[in-house]
Amino acid sequence: MIEVFTTGGGAYVVRGFNAVAAWTQGGGYIAFLEVVTVLAFIYAMMLTVFDLNWKALFNWFMGSTLIYGMLMVPTTSVKVTDTTNPTFGAAVVDNVPMGLGLFAGLTSQISHWLTTQAEVVFSSPASENYSDNGMIYGARLLDQVQSLDIDDPIYGENLDNYIKKCVLYDLYLG
Repeated sequence: MIEVFTTGGGAYVVRGFNAVAAWTQGGGYIAFLEVVTVLAFIYAMMLTVFDLNWKALFNWFMGSTLIYGMLMVPTTSVKVTDTTNPTFGAAVVDNVPMGLGLFAGLTSQISHWLTTQAEVVFSSPASENYSDNGMIYGARLLDQVQSLDIDDPIYGENLDNYIKKCVLYDLYLG
């Protein structure tokens, strides 16, 4: 089983994998692969006959064996883990082509590792970690700031004066 990490949008990733799994299990997908393989074989035969390029036929055989036999036909299970939504849990999608599963798993695990290492090195408060909040963090932070209520009247007056005398002046200057 290959694990794919996502930072938000886990349900969309699962739907995408389910769509690919459903499409590849249908007869149309296998027929499409067979047609493409035969067309590539005809092209390689033409190169071999007319250009006396015997490597073209060998390259076709090796390429089609690798792509068709190792990446497209074998399937694997993919476990999707959403790091920002703990209620999502881990969803498992079966019958995903091996090439897609390996590529998605490898790239997402590398990016997950890089994100966690960057959060360790550039230590921010735990509530501000990207792996916990995702790309929507800025919008949620803006919503929380707009609903901010200051209880201390002296602090509120000082903050208003600072904004009026320092921040707005610089904003007017550009």
